Formats: sequence, C-alpha cells, structure tokens
Amino acid sequence: MSITHETVLFLDTSQSWLDIVLSRGSMHWHRHLGEARRAFQDLHILIKELLTEADIQKPDVIGAARGPGSFTGVRIGVSTARNLAQLWQIPVFGIDSLALPAWQYWHQANKQHLDWPSGGVWVAVDARQNKVYARHFATPESLLAQAAQPKILDVELTALTEMHMRSGLLLLEGSQQKGIAHSPPGIEIQAWPAHSAEALNACARELSRIAPSGHWSQLSPIYVRPDPANAHNPAGFQHQ
Repeated sequence: MSITHETVLFLDTSQSWLDIVLSRGSMHWHRHLGEARRAFQDLHILIKELLTEADIQKPDVIGAARGPGSFTGVRIGVSTARNLAQLWQIPVFGIDSLALPAWQYWHQANKQHLDWPSGGVWVAVDARQNKVYARHFATPESLLAQAAQPKILDVELTALTEMHMRSGLLLLEGSQQKGIAHSPPGIEIQAWPAHSAEALNACARELSRIAPSGHWSQLSPIYVRPDPANAHNPAGFQHQ
C-alpha cells in the first residue's frame, strides 16, 4: 500500500558530498555541497535554511541514504534522520545509496527515450582496500525494491567486470574510473550521473511513497563491513 506524503525531506551524506532535498508537491529546494566533511557540522543549519526558504515548519516524512559509502557519512545521515524524526514525530524511510546513481541515470535516460540496458545497470563505489561496493539493478523496477539488507558485493573492480558482469552498464564513481583501462566486451562504463536536484527529488518522492516508512528506531545503516567506530563506541553513535 502506497502513501502520499505532501512534504518530503531527504538527506544523502553517504559519499564525499552532501545532498539535501526538500519537496512539497511540484516544488523542491536543494542544497549540494561538494565537500561533505566540512558540511557535516552545519547539517542542521542547512536543513533549517531549506525549511525557512520553503516556509515549511516540518516535513511529513524524512528519508536518508543508508549506505554503503563513507562510514562517517552514513552514520551522520542516518542518525540525523532518526533524531529529527523523533523530534518532529514523523515517519522515516531509508534508501540504498547505490540506488541513487542508477535512479539518476534512469531519470536522464527517460528524458532521452532510452531503454534500460539489457544486462541491467551495475553501480560501484570506492570501498577502499582496492575494492568497490557494487550492486546490480536488473530492471527499473528493482530500483524501487528497498530491501532491509540488499545484496551488495565487496570485490576488486577487475573481479566485478571479469567474474560478475557479463553485459550491461557499469556506473563508476569518479575516483574508480582510473581502475579500468578499457571496457570489457559487452560492458559499457560510464561515470556516475551529474548531480540533479530534479532527479534526486523524484527519487525521494517516489520512494517515500512506496518504501516502508516507520518509527525512527527502525532506520538502520547499511554497512557491508564492520563499522570501525563500533570498537571505540560500542554504545552507538549520536549526532547532535
């Protein structure tokens, strides 16, 4: 059963940048900062600025990118969404971070009347240790399937293209493009789509409608590997 929320606030702090989008109906307000680390301490200020600019007291629902990505960024985005959902007493939803580039690709492809690649779309992001986190989206409909624990690979980039991919499109986050000298047969490689407030807004609104929205305590991050912060802070992380 889908629910339409009039006002949606969505946060993505899972990568090396920060995106905040606030939407109401056909209107949306957006902040994009290329250096997320500098923006984390001002996250609440940026959210307040958007709400003031839109003349909105609080959203009806709040969402966050759950990872995988930067451990610090994922923690901050998820904990901020949880804290605000608790404060405002509104539902919260999460989005797999690797679905966002694929969604932006599909948003642009629709405008150009392009079909979904026959081999599907793979999205990969730097996972450090000479590896990437990668996820396969076989169809556009799979972008909307937000599983609690989606199947995400933690592999070397060459292993991804040589062992796991047979065909299709691979969307590579910028820093990883240098890891492949040429595209293997049957595989097309593109950079992640440019940031689009329109596409991010469309994704957040659609997923807020169909993704499970629940109590703030139900929002959890996606960590493919153990979070190193847990060793230093077993009680958990709270972002103020």
